[in-house]
Amino acid sequence: MSFSLKAFAHRDTMDGPVVKDAQAALEKGDVTPVLKWVKKDAEPEVRSAFQTALAERIKNPQNKVTNKDLQGLFKISAQAVHKELAKLVNLKVIKPVGEGRALHYILI
Repeated sequence: MSFSLKAFAHRDTMDGPVVKDAQAALEKGDVTPVLKWVKKDAEPEVRSAFQTALAERIKNPQNKVTNKDLQGLFKISAQAVHKELAKLVNLKVIKPVGEGRALHYILI
């Protein structure tokens, strides 16, 4: 699975309907609201990612994440994670907390 952050239209921005449906789905623990935005052949991957996200929410109630956490979750390099985290910081979705080995990110 690749992890990329691209905003092509309003529906893909942080205040667009896709993100709002995803947030509602996570709150309710039901992926159904998100599936209307997904092609049928991609549903199994989205369902799997949704279950992973729910499991991570349970394991991590403080909603903090590290570069290493994301490397393991998405099976991508430290450099790739750093690049995506930088995009999310620039979009003001997350913010860095701490320094060095204690560096982690939280939702804004």
